[in-house]
Amino acid sequence: MSIANIKDVARHANVSPGTVSNALSGKRPVSPQTQQRILDSISTLGYHPDTLAQSLVNGHSRTLGVVTNHLDDYGTSRVLTGIDQQAAQNGYSILLTMVHRNNQITNNQMLTQLISHRVAGIIWAVPELWNTDEVNLAQYGDRLPPTVFVLMNPNTGLSVVNYNIVDGTTQAMQHLIRQGRKRIAHIAGPATWDSQQRTLIWYNILSEAGLPCDESYLAVSDWSVPGGEKAMHNLLNQHPDLDAVLACNDHNAIGALKVLRAANRNVPSEVSIVGYDNMPESGYVSPALTTISLPFAELGRTAVRQLCQLIDSAAQPQPNILLPVELVVRESA
Repeated sequence: MSIANIKDVARHANVSPGTVSNALSGKRPVSPQTQQRILDSISTLGYHPDTLAQSLVNGHSRTLGVVTNHLDDYGTSRVLTGIDQQAAQNGYSILLTMVHRNNQITNNQMLTQLISHRVAGIIWAVPELWNTDEVNLAQYGDRLPPTVFVLMNPNTGLSVVNYNIVDGTTQAMQHLIRQGRKRIAHIAGPATWDSQQRTLIWYNILSEAGLPCDESYLAVSDWSVPGGEKAMHNLLNQHPDLDAVLACNDHNAIGALKVLRAANRNVPSEVSIVGYDNMPESGYVSPALTTISLPFAELGRTAVRQLCQLIDSAAQPQPNILLPVELVVRESA
C-alpha cells in the first residue's frame, strides 16, 4: 500500500494542494467547511505531513530544541515533563540534547547544532552550565531561533522563566524565626545562580534580625542525600547548639535528618528543618518534611508557552517570568 501524499489529500477533499498546505500551516485562511473536509481526508487516507520537507520550505520545523544536563534529578525531570506536555499541546515535538560534564562541546557548538536541525525555538534549562550574563546571542543574528531560559538569572533582553526565589526563601526563614529559632544554619547548593540567591537572602534576613550569620553557619553541598549528611556533620561540629536548618533541597534535608537522628537531636523540638522542592518522598520521611514547593512542571509549560508566543509573533521577549511558590508545613518545622 502506497503512502498518501499531499496531492492525494487534495484530490480526496476536492481542493488544490496549496489549500491543503494552507490548512496545515495556517499561513492563509481556509474556510471552516474546507478545513474540516481536509482533516477528514487526512484521517481517511492516513496522511502524515513530511516535517522535514516543511522545515526546508519554512526555514524551521515543528520541533523545539531543549537543552538540559541530566535526567536523574526530580526538578529537572518535572521541568522536562512540563515542556513535553505543553509542546505536544501546541503541536510541537522536542529534540532533547544532553550536556555532559566531561563533554568538551561548547555552548556555541551546542547552539550551532540546534540551528542546523532547524528547530523552531530553543529552551535552555542548564542552570549549572551557563549564566545568562555570559550569553552572546547577537553573534548568531537571524540564524538563532527564539530562545527561552529556565531556572537562570534574569537578564534584560532575554526571556527567562524562574520561580520566585526571594519569596520562597523569605517564607522559609520567617517561618523558622516565628518558631523562635535563633541559630539557623544553611546547607547551600552548588554555585548556581538560584542557590547563591538563597544564600544571600538567608544571610540578609538573619543579619536584619540580629541573629548569627557568619560563614560557620553555612555548609556547601551538592544536591544529594550524602551531601546533606556531610554538610550536617560539619555544621554540628561547628555549632552543636544550632536549632534550625534551611536546606538547599529535600535530598539534603533528608540527609540532615539522618545525621540529627544519629546525634540524638530531636526534630522538630530541638532542631527545625526546612527543605526545598517538595518532591514526593518529602511527605513520607519521619518526621514529614516542611518544605518550599516549587512549580517545576509549570516552569516547563510556561517556558513552552512563552517560546511559542515568540515564534508566532516575533514579539519582544518578556524579560523575567516569576512563578509563585508555596511553603508546605509538615512535621519537621
